[in-house]
Amino acid sequence: MKVYTIPYEMGRISKAEKFKMLRLLVTFDYFGFGRKKDMVDIVSNPPKSVLIDSGVYSLISHEVPLVKIDTDEYVFGYIKTLRTVGEFVNVDGFFEFDWYKGIGVEGVEYYRKILEREVNLKMIPVWNVKLLDSDYLEKLCRSYDYVAIGGMALNRETNVFRNYIHLLRLLYDLKRRYNTKFHLLGMGAIKDLEMIREVAYSCDSSLLKVMAGHKRFSVIIDGRPYSVQANKNLRHTIDWALDQCVAVMQALEREEEGENENGNC
Repeated sequence: MKVYTIPYEMGRISKAEKFKMLRLLVTFDYFGFGRKKDMVDIVSNPPKSVLIDSGVYSLISHEVPLVKIDTDEYVFGYIKTLRTVGEFVNVDGFFEFDWYKGIGVEGVEYYRKILEREVNLKMIPVWNVKLLDSDYLEKLCRSYDYVAIGGMALNRETNVFRNYIHLLRLLYDLKRRYNTKFHLLGMGAIKDLEMIREVAYSCDSSLLKVMAGHKRFSVIIDGRPYSVQANKNLRHTIDWALDQCVAVMQALEREEEGENENGNC
C-alpha cells in the first residue's frame, strides 16, 4: 500500500536528504490557506512523488459560501497549478474537483471532462460515501482504473463508521471484478492501516506529524508489529520523524509488492 503523507514543517523537511524518498499529498489552495509555499518547496526540491488534491476539503472546512466561488476560475487555476507542478515533479495523479455538495453530480462530471482534456496527468475521480450511491461507484470503476473514496475519515468517530465494514466489502468486490485501485482519502491514520489494507492501493496520512509529536504508534507490516514509543517529555525532532515515516512507508510498499508477486492481490 502506498501512503502519501501530508506535508508538515515543509520548510525544514524539504531540505532533508530523505525528503526525496517521501510520497506527499499536496493540496491546491485557491484561497491561499497557507499551502502556496509548500508548492514552491516541492517544485524546488521534488519528493519521490505526489498526489495533488483539488482543495475541496478546504472549501468545506473553512465554510466558504457558494456565492464566493467562481468555479470556472477555481478549476482553471487548478489546471494551471497541475501543469506547473507536473513539469518538475513526479505526479502519480490528481483528484478531480469533487464538490458534489456545491455543484452536484452534473457539475462535477462537467469539470471532470475539462480536467481530463486539459491536463496530461492521471485524473482520479472521487466517490463520496455520504453523497453518492454504490451504482455510481461501480460506474466509475468500469471507466477508471484508479478511484478515490471520500467521506470516510469525516465520520470515523460516529455511528456511521460502523457501516464501513459493508463499504470495505463492496470495495473488495469491485477491486476483484474490475481490478480497480482505490485511494482512501484521509484514512491513513495508524489505527486505520490494518483495516483498509485489503482494499486500499493507496491512502493519505498525517503520519509525519504524528511521529514528530508526543505519540506512540504500532502497525502490523508483513505480519509483524512495527512500534515506536515517543519520549513523553521530549518532542521528537523532525529529522527523526522523517526517518521513521520513510521507514514505515517503504515497508508498506514492500509488503504490497510481495503480495503482488505471490498473486494475493
